[in-house]
Amino acid sequence: MIIRIYKLINSNKLLKNITKNIIIMANLIINWLNNEIKLSKKIHIIEEDFANGFLFGEIMSKYNQINNFSEYRNKEDLNSKINNFKLIEKAFRELSIKLERAKLEDIINKKRGIATRYLYQLKMALSKKEIYFDTIMIKKCKF
Repeated sequence: MIIRIYKLINSNKLLKNITKNIIIMANLIINWLNNEIKLSKKIHIIEEDFANGFLFGEIMSKYNQINNFSEYRNKEDLNSKINNFKLIEKAFRELSIKLERAKLEDIINKKRGIATRYLYQLKMALSKKEIYFDTIMIKKCKF
């Protein structure tokens, strides 16, 4: 009995730490989206705001990773969401981000934390590209 209680207490601590980390990551991502990227819409709840895929496309457009942003639709119908995520999947693949079908469904269904994790991966991939591009430009300019 004592072992069960101990395991339960530890699992609750672990769950609290995981939840705390997700909240911290979400706040960092929201800050990036609202203050650095300055999307067309102020982000409040990531799961709600990214469920149709449109804002993923806007981010990639702002970072010049796609040239077909006009094909994205900011609508809530299933066909628009599927079309947006098909386009996103191609762009993510070029950034070495794997978008799994089950996770895609989780994003569309607004499952907590999934869109945030993909936004984090996207932020990291875009940061690497920026650093790489800056390094090349410095070498070309021979500062």
